[in-house]
Amino acid sequence: MNKAKIIVILVCIQCILYGCDSTNESNEQRESILHQLYPNVSVSKIAIVPNGNIIAVVEKGVMRSIDKGKSWQYCINDYPHGRIIFSNDGYVYIPTLSGMYSSSNYGSSWSFTDSIAKFTDGNLVLAKSLGSMVVTSNNYVFGTSSNGVLCSTNRGKNWFEPDTSFHISYIEDICQIHDTLFVSGIFGVLRSTNYGLSWDTLAAVDAWIAELYTDSLNNIYVSNIFGSTYRSSDRGISWHNVYKGFLAGFTVGKNNVLFAVDRNLLKSSDNGLTWIEIVSATDLGVTANSTAIDDEGYLYVGASMRGIYKSKTSFY
Repeated sequence: MNKAKIIVILVCIQCILYGCDSTNESNEQRESILHQLYPNVSVSKIAIVPNGNIIAVVEKGVMRSIDKGKSWQYCINDYPHGRIIFSNDGYVYIPTLSGMYSSSNYGSSWSFTDSIAKFTDGNLVLAKSLGSMVVTSNNYVFGTSSNGVLCSTNRGKNWFEPDTSFHISYIEDICQIHDTLFVSGIFGVLRSTNYGLSWDTLAAVDAWIAELYTDSLNNIYVSNIFGSTYRSSDRGISWHNVYKGFLAGFTVGKNNVLFAVDRNLLKSSDNGLTWIEIVSATDLGVTANSTAIDDEGYLYVGASMRGIYKSKTSFY
């Protein structure tokens, strides 16, 4: 055996036992993308409202930062279980298991509604909480309840059923494109073009859909419980599989650059057609759950057990 072959074998053994230098350099490079802002909490949702405040849902309640993540304060001591939603004029809404919190000043102060809706006509007896929520351009707030969709036309003070015949359990999520509503669940995806007065089925997606998201180009992304993510660029008429895995925690930046998580932190620069891993759960040490990006291009990541992270450099 010549000397060159011996060197190759020794290098291979070293890589197996200790890891190759190129891999270590790659991991160090990916780890350096993020730095930890707030440790030792589990973050399920994170969002940046229009005035730049950052709001994070953690296991003990809701936290807020007004200085780009340098400091954090608890603002709600209750456990939310839906997406943080907001309008451009300062209103923020967070559903919880016991009701709903709303703010009219970007999260500086909050009011609580402990009973969302109660009807006596037999259609809905009581809805104590909402699952997922969305705000349309006319500031109507829609939320998913235990057996249908509710609407508020006065910023969450009062609620009603737009379609009293629409009673479907296991609604997972809701989103909108120019006031066209989409809901997902065990039935797939349904669509309403008249503020929830009636719904039609998008039969092309017939699996249990647990996650919905729309980007700045009006593409819709859905992830099903079987671990596949689809995209529609024609408001749900046709769908194309774009990722072999369950994507969640979406956020979109300038030029429709997308970020999402599948435990790992992913990025797409081609409108969701392909995805690259920029930080793995192994590198991070835990599972990434949610993402948000500010107007300067800094990415914020909420993670299980390890808290809140921010990118060291801008993605813009």
